[in-house]
Amino acid sequence: MENEGKAVLQHLAAVGIQEQIRVVDDKYATFENIASSELQGVSLYYKIAKNWKHKPEGEPAMIKDLYQTYHHESDFIPGADLDVMLRYLYRRKEYVAVGSYFRNLRMAEYEEHPEGYQEDLSETWESYGGRYRTSETRYLVR
Repeated sequence: MENEGKAVLQHLAAVGIQEQIRVVDDKYATFENIASSELQGVSLYYKIAKNWKHKPEGEPAMIKDLYQTYHHESDFIPGADLDVMLRYLYRRKEYVAVGSYFRNLRMAEYEEHPEGYQEDLSETWESYGGRYRTSETRYLVR
C-alpha cells in the first residue's frame, strides 16, 4: 500500500474510525492495494478499465492450487478455507492472485449492475465532464 494510504489508515484507526468503503482513482487500484484493502475488510471501489479482463489466477480453484504449492512450509494449514488461503498468499506476496480474486468480484459486480456501480462511484467521487480526477485518493467512512 502506498505511504499516503498507510498514513490515512493509521490516523483513522487512532481516532477510532473503522473504514468500510474506499473509493480510489484507477492508479491506486493495483493488485497489491486491492488485496490489502479487501483483506482489511475495506471494500475498495474504482473505475473499471475497459481493457481489464477476468484473471483466471483469481479463481478460487486457482487460489487453492497456488496455496497447495506451499504445503511444505511450516505455517501451511491443511484444509484451510478461502479466507485463510487468501491471507496466507498475501503474506507470501502473491499479490496478483489475491488482488485478482477481489478484482474479479468487483468486475462481476460492475458487469451485473453497471449503472448501480457507476452511481456508487458518482455519489462519492468528484467527476468532471465524465472524467475522474486521478490526483487524489478519497476515503469514505460509513
